[in-house]
Amino acid sequence: FSNPEVSRSLPPESIGVVLNELARRGNLEWTDKSKTRGQVLWLSAGEWADKVYKWAQATSKVNTVCTLYELTQGDESTDQEFYGLSDDVMVKALRH
Repeated sequence: FSNPEVSRSLPPESIGVVLNELARRGNLEWTDKSKTRGQVLWLSAGEWADKVYKWAQATSKVNTVCTLYELTQGDESTDQEFYGLSDDVMVKALRH
């Protein structure tokens, strides 16, 4: 939230507004109770869940057990946006 090349930075209050909005949209999950650390998500857990479910429907995998590895690293998912997704984010999506 700062750019030393142009001597500009966002005040802490404004940073809080941005981060709270990301959290409200589901694109940031706080990792501590004091809300000083968090994980930024490209897509919300719900959006990832939708993509996985659509893939499962298209590949006849609904009600089939798949491992995290199969979902994020498997040969059948190489063309999916969630290919290579971290296990942490995939688990959040699957729990959604």
